[in-house]
Amino acid sequence: MKKLSSPFTIVFKYGFPAFVLGLNGVGLVESFSGATRTIYLCTLFPLLALGLSLVCIPLKSVWIGNNVFIASNGLWKKEVPFSFISDVRTTKTYGKPGAYPFVSLQMNNRPLIDRYIVFFPSVEIRRDPKGNDEHIKELMKEYSQGVPAYPPQGVGSYDP
Repeated sequence: MKKLSSPFTIVFKYGFPAFVLGLNGVGLVESFSGATRTIYLCTLFPLLALGLSLVCIPLKSVWIGNNVFIASNGLWKKEVPFSFISDVRTTKTYGKPGAYPFVSLQMNNRPLIDRYIVFFPSVEIRRDPKGNDEHIKELMKEYSQGVPAYPPQGVGSYDP
């Protein structure tokens, strides 16, 4: 089994939104003292926290195994067979190669909330000049030639 997601997923998922919400709390306390403008603190920080949460909270830790992806959000782990994956996409970044684009594994015939597995790729995948999506598709071909792995203990499975 090989980890595809960045080891900093937990920091992106929980750390950044908590930091921004903490700044919001500090800003609200400061606004009661009259030292700062309430309009900025009561609108800018909550909007920033909400936007960051919407982007970071759906992130998953992802591993690839024999014919399956294993996705975890820190509370649960689920196996997703390659046959459920309809497309692998990456966000386009206009920065240097190796910036942090998101990778999403798209599944059809799933409810909207359960349709995508989104993660930040590890450094090894980001450094591949082919692109993250092509690298993951090659890994899927490589790992699909093995024996199918059915749920190890403690890992749930996605049912169609």
